[in-house]
Amino acid sequence: MQLKLVLLLVGATFIGLTGCKKDEGHSVAITGYYTSSIPTKDGFHNTGYFTVTGGLKISGNTVMEVHVSGDSANCTASFTAPEGSFNMNMHCSLMNMTGHWNITSGTGRYGEMRGEGPLTMAFPPDTPSGVAALEAMTGIVWLHP
Repeated sequence: MQLKLVLLLVGATFIGLTGCKKDEGHSVAITGYYTSSIPTKDGFHNTGYFTVTGGLKISGNTVMEVHVSGDSANCTASFTAPEGSFNMNMHCSLMNMTGHWNITSGTGRYGEMRGEGPLTMAFPPDTPSGVAALEAMTGIVWLHP
């Protein structure tokens, strides 16, 4: 009887472990087009739209809070699409217009999404007409880490 119980537990564990699929990650390019930039006490409040291309296809609206300290900026951004939203932190150098991003949380389809990678920033005249700031991010995202 004990042998049957042990075999049952081992079999259930094996099925449980092999049945779980881990998301291998998706290579993406995320572009935030900020069409409005309002100065705040220590930075800017930016609003606009975004696109995600590559392994995922997502688009929607974005809001970013920028906090400037010396030659660096720390930003938090929310990206909202019909299937849910995700939030991101960005740490950037204003000297070389580069930085790093990571996804910290989400809702809906993106509730478990995580990701990270490098970014570059652009400002007029190096942006499309009507875009006050552009964040170009590349990297990997996981929907189910």
